[in-house]
Amino acid sequence: MMEKAFSARISLQYYADRPVDHLVIEQSKSYCKDFFIKTKDILSKITESQILSIRAAIMN
Repeated sequence: MMEKAFSARISLQYYADRPVDHLVIEQSKSYCKDFFIKTKDILSKITESQILSIRAAIMN
């Protein structure tokens, strides 16, 4: 899904004459909305110690 959304954005932004499937745009909107809601939900439940643990794992 991310690849399709990225490709559609590039086509719309840089190539005005390149057609983009309307279904891809609608799916991207829905995916982005769901992703945002899930992210906000996770952030509201995560603790400071979990955040620090994740940061440490990423940095190593």
